[in-house]
Amino acid sequence: MRVLFASAEVAPFSKTGGLGDVAGALPRALARLGLEVLVVTPWYRSVPTDPAPYWIGDVEVPFDGSFEPVGVGTLERDGVRYAFVGHPDLSRPRLYGYPDDARRFARHLGSMSAQPVVYAELHGAHHGFDLFRSARCEAVVDAIEVFATQALAD
Repeated sequence: MRVLFASAEVAPFSKTGGLGDVAGALPRALARLGLEVLVVTPWYRSVPTDPAPYWIGDVEVPFDGSFEPVGVGTLERDGVRYAFVGHPDLSRPRLYGYPDDARRFARHLGSMSAQPVVYAELHGAHHGFDLFRSARCEAVVDAIEVFATQALAD
């Protein structure tokens, strides 16, 4: 089984709290079970350079009615393949805490899918992706249900 794991932070490359810990440990555990795991995460300024991700190049991704270039790099560690997506919006001193966080991460998600990424900016809230019922949201929910059913059956 192949698993695409997308996270805003993945230890040991980027981490502010529990999300980074889980997003770092879960893909390694799945790889140890024999699954082929690809983790896609932002290429932050804080990503260690030893070893540095192998630079693949720039790709154009659809975002906000046009196309924007993002850089892509990759490396393998502990049986997991990592893809780092770089953009000037991600090269900031902190991972989070900027007024345009929702747009930054919508662009990151858009780099992984040819389908539109639905997001909403809610005053006083974190961010919500696929917050509204859509074909994409239904597909994500269905995929999680199938994955959980198969994982629990093993």
